[in-house]
Amino acid sequence: MITRLAIENFRGLQEIVLEDLRRNTIMRTIEHYAGTFPLWLAPEQVRVLTIGDDEALVSYAKGIVRELRAISDPLAASRSSASFQ
Repeated sequence: MITRLAIENFRGLQEIVLEDLRRNTIMRTIEHYAGTFPLWLAPEQVRVLTIGDDEALVSYAKGIVRELRAISDPLAASRSSASFQ
């Protein structure tokens, strides 16, 4: 007969094993991709960039950002004018 204590001990052991599995999966994924995650796993999945500072391009990009914000909650927008090297 299984006692209540045995069931509680089994649940505790199950939680420990599953937590360890989750932690190891995350660790191995980060090591495998070396921090450069694929699109489906990346924290930032979309970045809207303009080619120049032309007002038409900037307003078009702002429209795209508005549309993306309407369908996605976490969206970061950068208004930096830094160029790529």
